[in-house]
Amino acid sequence: MLQEAMTRTHVLRQRMANAGIHHAVFTSESSIAYLAGFWGYLGIEFGRPTMLVVSADAEPVVITPLIPHFPSNR
Repeated sequence: MLQEAMTRTHVLRQRMANAGIHHAVFTSESSIAYLAGFWGYLGIEFGRPTMLVVSADAEPVVITPLIPHFPSNR
């Protein structure tokens, strides 16, 4: 699935460059999974909004907040 997502993103980046579009931001979990292969992580419904930033001339970036670390009771 990851290789397919990388291929889709490559095609998107080429089309963006041809159209003069420099950046695109995706917030839909389905779009992020389709383009980046990033799926199954706690999403917006758990208060962790995730974004995918696709640039025509750079690698895509997934932005998502860290899960807070809670110390164990050892």
